[in-house]
Amino acid sequence: MLTPSAPPLDRIIDGRSSLNGTAESRALSRRVARGETERLRHGLFRDALPPVTQLPWEHRPAELRRRYLEKAAAVALTRRSTVVFSHRTALAILGLPFLPPWPDEVDILEERDSPRRSKRGIRVHFGDLDADDLMPWGEFWVTRPERTLADIARSLMPVFAVPALDAGLVELSRDGIRAILEREPNVKNTQRALAALDFADPRSESPGESGSRVLMHLFGAPPPELQTRHPSPIRGRRYFRTDFEWPELKKIGEFDGREKFLKDELLGGKSPGQAVYEEKLREDARRREGNDVGRWGMHAVRRPADLRTALGALGIPMTRGNRALSVLW
Repeated sequence: MLTPSAPPLDRIIDGRSSLNGTAESRALSRRVARGETERLRHGLFRDALPPVTQLPWEHRPAELRRRYLEKAAAVALTRRSTVVFSHRTALAILGLPFLPPWPDEVDILEERDSPRRSKRGIRVHFGDLDADDLMPWGEFWVTRPERTLADIARSLMPVFAVPALDAGLVELSRDGIRAILEREPNVKNTQRALAALDFADPRSESPGESGSRVLMHLFGAPPPELQTRHPSPIRGRRYFRTDFEWPELKKIGEFDGREKFLKDELLGGKSPGQAVYEEKLREDARRREGNDVGRWGMHAVRRPADLRTALGALGIPMTRGNRALSVLW
């Protein structure tokens, strides 16, 4: 179940009661000036944190998400009216993936006739605020997963929306998201959002795989089969799966994100070296079956020309996409 964890408030320093020239407020100001404390919003602070690059790689995504959610919580704590988090901020709250880095601004949802406008690190979106579309996040509010994914599908290009849709569809109903989109069929980008929803596939196992599929579609590559089983060459395991496969071409594509070899929950107790060795055994087995194997990482998703090069080197035909889909994609 996609339910939000508690807001991360423990590192937030509330200085709102000491902002009137007191000794405490002057001490806070000196700490900010020395770079020992950073200001999140007016009256709310956080002790300065080390650069994320100083953390072990496998801890960085969670820390970046936490720092972004601390910004969001600070926004809610300093608003006089009820805040409803939406869009990218709702993805972070719900634990759904977002392919680019988390943004500097916090997304909130307001009624269509609201006078509020985007400013100072807050991005205001306008739409219907149906109570059934909302759920609590601690003492705050956030759009439910289905509404969040409908909003994301409308507001982001498919290469960024599909990774969240793929992950969400592991637990959610496609029809539930579609129903929200079809409530307002004339809203901008609804048709593009419906196309992205139809394209989404919960068999994709990472944002990098999802982004790769979108780019393959844009390049006009034939749709690959996902998670195809092969007999395992490793004792004690019956089979392994490939990320992308074109059986008629005898071609296999593998997305190799760092987490595949570094993240504890994916390593399953193996060392990174053992994981790399087993991956080599699997690739050798695929080649013995007569397949060509190509690999790429997140850099190729962030720089689509690199993925096109990798697919071309693998021998995947590409037609540069279908003009009939250009409006949707």
